[in-house]
Amino acid sequence: MTHRGSGVLDGALFLARSCFFILHGATPREAFEQALGQKIDSPELELRLRKCLESKDSNTRQGVKEFGQMCSINAALPGAVYTVLKNQDSLEKALIETVMAGGDSSARGMAVDMLMGAYHGSDKIPAHWLRKLKKYEIILADLEKLP
Repeated sequence: MTHRGSGVLDGALFLARSCFFILHGATPREAFEQALGQKIDSPELELRLRKCLESKDSNTRQGVKEFGQMCSINAALPGAVYTVLKNQDSLEKALIETVMAGGDSSARGMAVDMLMGAYHGSDKIPAHWLRKLKKYEIILADLEKLP
């Protein structure tokens, strides 16, 4: 998701729209459906995103492997959407599952964190994760300065 290529702009728009809809009260599934209702020029990306919504399997790691573990938009974004759909009640579990699914978990993790953060808010970030950050106090002070 950090590379140029076919579908990258569509993926970025889908991700931004999904976060927008979530921040305005939609569940992740509702947000993804609404975002898919917007124009997506990449047929492959659209097909893969729709497949996420149709999946009945609950095994996140296997689902991510089926979408592909690489960082291309056609693998990473559907893998992230799939992870959120299967773990939407727990930001912590969603992030652990995306890392444990292997491959380019940083691209998926970024998208999962954006979506889950929009849905749950920063309160759901595990405190024991935050306390381990070397610059935690500085980060908190900087966040307090934001409008």
